[in-house]
Amino acid sequence: IRTATTACGNRLLEFGETCDDGSEIDGDGCSSACAFEGVTIEVEPNGETGQAMPTGATIGTGPVTLAGSIAPLGDVDLYAVTVPPGRTASLRAVTYTTTPHAVGTCESGVDTKMFVYDAGGSELAMHDDIQSGVNACSLLEGTTTPSLSNLASGTYFVAIQHYNHAKTIRSY
Repeated sequence: IRTATTACGNRLLEFGETCDDGSEIDGDGCSSACAFEGVTIEVEPNGETGQAMPTGATIGTGPVTLAGSIAPLGDVDLYAVTVPPGRTASLRAVTYTTTPHAVGTCESGVDTKMFVYDAGGSELAMHDDIQSGVNACSLLEGTTTPSLSNLASGTYFVAIQHYNHAKTIRSY
């Protein structure tokens, strides 16, 4: 019999951890004990703007972790992000699977595509693969996508889907 110890904060998802973001700081979405903080589970239907799931994200409170799935074929999950009046915000959204991968990576066969739309339905940004052929998760952030930095007050929508609608995704 062999025993193994886990090391929270090493960016590897190990037994007993639900996340490992490489830090041991609470309040960033993954606790110092490598457990998700405040995970919101997706509720269907949420494929149209009127049905979009509110993220609960507020400026100054840190990241929000959402869990969802893409099913049936062709499903698109929409999440609403609201920037309050008189404020601006930069958006960062990343898809990933949990077991046994580090935050920001997807298991084999999971290939997401992510879009951000403004309240009028205009596409602000789209991302397919973090690293083509290696990591098929999606990443959008204001630091590298100018259209997602300094967002004015209003509602924005993050859409997540299988990259070509040809498969379901058990969880992201």
